[in-house]
Amino acid sequence: LTAGLSQFATKNDVRIWFDPNDPKLDSLNFLEKTFGNDETLVIAVSVKNPDDDLFSQANVKLVQELTEKAWLIPQVIRVESITNHNYVYAEGDDIMISPLIEDGHKEQAFLNERKSIAINDKSIKGYLVDKDAKLALIFAHLIPSNVQDLQYKKIVLETRELLKEFSGKGLNF
Repeated sequence: LTAGLSQFATKNDVRIWFDPNDPKLDSLNFLEKTFGNDETLVIAVSVKNPDDDLFSQANVKLVQELTEKAWLIPQVIRVESITNHNYVYAEGDDIMISPLIEDGHKEQAFLNERKSIAINDKSIKGYLVDKDAKLALIFAHLIPSNVQDLQYKKIVLETRELLKEFSGKGLNF
């Protein structure tokens, strides 16, 4: 059994769900060649202390730093997390758009207000943060494959190195 483990590999391509002769596979190939892909690297972040949540000053700072550094992962073109999510709301007749947690707004009262928004807003809860604010996702969107071939191994290795930087700092990955 162990002799074959060196040959073990995973395939993360949607094509594993298609029969090689399926005409829908040709359609998928045409679509991706024309418009690219929509591949995303997802980093799950959770609190280590069960009595804590992601909206403490220390945890927000870590998520913000991780979000900013995720932009440096090769072939990443957009990163979204609870710290830079475009929060859309109305003030009177005006539609306002701002990051959910803006730079410089780290007072705990402000973070508590943003936590309440995040766990109650339909576009954020279940997408960027769970209902208890103990788990969040950071989405790093990759360059479309019709622009450049993706270097998955390099992306994964650099992501692992980035997460090593943050290990032991109060969050789980």
